[in-house]
Amino acid sequence: MLGGAAAVIVTLDGSELQLAAQVGVLRHVRAVLAGRRPAYDFEDEDSRWDVDCRGAVGEYVTAKAKGWHWLMTTAPEPGEGDLGRVQVRTTTHRDGCLILRPRDVVADVPFVLVRELDPLHYDVVGWIMAHDGKAVGAWGAKGKNRPPCWWVEGEDLKPIESLTYAWSEYGTIMH
Repeated sequence: MLGGAAAVIVTLDGSELQLAAQVGVLRHVRAVLAGRRPAYDFEDEDSRWDVDCRGAVGEYVTAKAKGWHWLMTTAPEPGEGDLGRVQVRTTTHRDGCLILRPRDVVADVPFVLVRELDPLHYDVVGWIMAHDGKAVGAWGAKGKNRPPCWWVEGEDLKPIESLTYAWSEYGTIMH
């Protein structure tokens, strides 16, 4: 078992991976052209590319796991989540934690953790509401030049199957 609940493994085909990664590329390019700085410092420009592309793939993977429509937003509105109001965090670390930053716990929304097993296989570990993640997570900084945050272990997340809706200006997305 990879997470706190039974693993939900999502397999992408080449066209799905290409589509999702392209959305990440478009987001990155729009941000650069608009002069927007990343929310958190990265060691190099490659890290920004990586976060934008991997994040978009994680969103697609979550939508696929839940049977939800992914809007492929390339210019997200401030305050809008990745899937409705649901936020998705993606990591390449097989035992990676869900990272919650101080600004994340201001709005109480669901956060999903996705672990990349390889570029075509992903573990949708689970989810937690932001305020619950703050209560069970460990506070601290990990990594070079990274600000402190809450680290929520996979076993502290609820099974992804129990996340039954996402809120959005487009209405409720039902599973």
